[in-house]
Amino acid sequence: MKFDFQGNSRARSSPSAQEARERIRQDVQRLLGLGEEIPILVTELACQEEGCPPIETVIAILTTPGQPRQFKIHRPMVELTLGDLEATLARSTHTGPDDHTPQGE
Repeated sequence: MKFDFQGNSRARSSPSAQEARERIRQDVQRLLGLGEEIPILVTELACQEEGCPPIETVIAILTTPGQPRQFKIHRPMVELTLGDLEATLARSTHTGPDDHTPQGE
């Protein structure tokens, strides 16, 4: 499998994946009330944790240098809904910035 410069497979750089990445970025920005100047990175990674689904979406918010807020949702980007994001972000206020959302929640 070939990879692009961010380590993503080219299949994940399809137009639908790019649209999903931008939709997620905009939803997170709106839900958290972040300004345009705050970088929000959305990537899809192979999950290496035992028992987790093979693909997870990782959202990193770079508000503080060296201390990104990171959220992991165990679903591909194109399958994420606004409800998934709302639940994950709401839960993070109780569990801390490195939230892991199991598949099916």
